[in-house]
Amino acid sequence: MVDVDDVFSTIVFSDKLDFVYRGRSGGYKYLPNISEKLHAVCSDKLREFISTGNFFREIPDLIIQKGFVLPGWTSSLLIQALKQGRGVVSNLELLQLGVRIGYMISRDEIISSEILSEVDSLATEFVEEEIFYDKSRTSMLRGSGYQWIFSGLPISFSQIKDSFPKLKSACSKHNVDVIGEKEVFLN
Repeated sequence: MVDVDDVFSTIVFSDKLDFVYRGRSGGYKYLPNISEKLHAVCSDKLREFISTGNFFREIPDLIIQKGFVLPGWTSSLLIQALKQGRGVVSNLELLQLGVRIGYMISRDEIISSEILSEVDSLATEFVEEEIFYDKSRTSMLRGSGYQWIFSGLPISFSQIKDSFPKLKSACSKHNVDVIGEKEVFLN
């Protein structure tokens, strides 16, 4: 009999990340041969934390320090965690988590539409609450484009451009496009 807590603790306390590799976009990706049992055991433990309804208040600090890079994530668990994070964690941090973990669990380099839909809502709330209330912040976003929100995250420009209809709509009301006015392309 496998003790879920022992297995999960071993993963959390380990300095090794034997279940992931760096993908082309720079983020972590699950190895294709990750143990199904390990994935299931860790998924059950993540589900336990999420089932409390206070995922971000219940999760151990060490998991936060590891950037939530653990076996066991699924699209539905990630979406539940993101929804529980509203009002507890900043929308920017949540959308970053959604993209990083969404990329990690994707079968290819494309994050699933279900996860991107949740990230779209978070990104839209972020710009509406943290950017558009201030003219200088709006001007900054206009200069850099809303692609800035996703800087350093493992998501392609085409996904940023095509996958965020709510964000695109909110930004267009303030004359902000995906590419900023100050972006320069060299030939």
